[in-house]
Amino acid sequence: MLTIDWRRPKRSSDGSRASGRTRMPANAPTDTVVQQFLQDKLDLINRIYAPKRLIVFGSRATGQAHEESDIDLIVVSEKFADVRYPNRMGNFLIDIDPDVHVDALCYTPEEFDRALHAQSSFVRDAVANGLEILH
Repeated sequence: MLTIDWRRPKRSSDGSRASGRTRMPANAPTDTVVQQFLQDKLDLINRIYAPKRLIVFGSRATGQAHEESDIDLIVVSEKFADVRYPNRMGNFLIDIDPDVHVDALCYTPEEFDRALHAQSSFVRDAVANGLEILH
């Protein structure tokens, strides 16, 4: 069985979120589709993109996926700096050639930081409820 280091935001005593590191078996709380995808593609993603952050979010991270659910990813990498935003996901998917449907939000570190601090931030919610893959 594949074992991955995950980071899931924890609640501090005052109710705010604080980041913490947890080593968990890779089958909890994600599902087998994510497990197989990571088993097959994580080394390739690391080799090509050297991501600063890689986050699984959405229904596959929360355990609410159904059979047709895709894998939602946030990929943060310097490699996206010279690629126009609309082309990034397509390039990423061509490079990793997944066997399952994947939607990838691809950011440079600077773009990701801006998105995290935006007033109404989809990215902040995805990070708060997702699972970060520590590699």
